[in-house]
Amino acid sequence: MDEYTLARTIHILAIVAWIGGVAFVTTVLMPAIRRHNPPNERLSTFHRFEAGFAWQARLWVGLAGLTGLWMIHRGDLWYRFGDLHYWWMHAMVAVWMIFAAMLYLSTAA
Repeated sequence: MDEYTLARTIHILAIVAWIGGVAFVTTVLMPAIRRHNPPNERLSTFHRFEAGFAWQARLWVGLAGLTGLWMIHRGDLWYRFGDLHYWWMHAMVAVWMIFAAMLYLSTAA
């Protein structure tokens, strides 16, 4: 397996784990907390569970960003950011930046 294929594999696995984690939290965890906890305990209950997921979320989002950046650099794909046919690359970077800001900047405060 060449290094580009390895980077792409890690990138895809990171995305699957990241989006899978988001899906689990929004479709399973949050409804369960809402159903089984009084309103004044919901946030603290969520924070208890979140502590177990936070490091994983940071890992997957970080790996997705690093491998994505590496593939752009290695493939010399920077020109795509100037071509509207590749609008989806801007979208991927924007989504990544939002999640990275939430995961990394919220812990700094």
